[in-house]
Amino acid sequence: MPLNHSSSYSELTDGQYALLGKYMVEWSNCEHILRVILTRLLLTPEFLGRTYTDDMAAFKVGQAIEEAVKIQRTRFGGILLGQELANELLRINKALDKHRSFRNKIAHYIWMRNNDDEIFGSSLCGGMPRNGNHDCIVIKNSELADEIIGLRKLVDDGMAVVNKIPAISEEHAMEFYRPKK
Repeated sequence: MPLNHSSSYSELTDGQYALLGKYMVEWSNCEHILRVILTRLLLTPEFLGRTYTDDMAAFKVGQAIEEAVKIQRTRFGGILLGQELANELLRINKALDKHRSFRNKIAHYIWMRNNDDEIFGSSLCGGMPRNGNHDCIVIKNSELADEIIGLRKLVDDGMAVVNKIPAISEEHAMEFYRPKK
C-alpha cells in the first residue's frame, strides 16, 4: 500500500495533488516543445520528426538539440539560427537540465503530506543509504508553486523559439520527391 494511503494524516491535500499534477503537466509541455525544436532543427516535418523524437528520453532530446545547434552554426553557417536565437535555445535547454533532477523526484518518489504546507517524498529504494543520503526530500507547497512558475516560463520561452524557427511542411518536403514533369 502506498504510504500516503496509510493514514488520513499522510494523505496529500487536494491542493498538494493539484501542485504535483500541474508540475508534471508543465514538464510534459517542456518535453513536447523540445521535440518540436529538434524536429525543426533537423529540417524535418513535425509529424515525421516525431517518429524519431517520441521514443527519446528528454535528456537525449536535449543532447541532440545541442548537437543540432552546433551543426546549424558550423555546417550551415547559422542560416536557420542566428547567434541570438541559438543562444536562447541553448539557455532554455540548459535551464531544463537543471530541472531534470527535481522532475525525476516528483515523478518517481512516493509522496506524503508532511503537513498542510509541505510534502515529503522518498524513493523507498532498497539497499543501504549512500553517504548518509536517505534519498528523500521535503518540499514546501510554495516551493513547488515556484517550480511550476519557472517551468511555465520555460514553456513560454520555448514557444517563442519554436515560432522563430521555420517549420517544414509535409507538402514542401514532398516537393523534393515528386517526379518532375
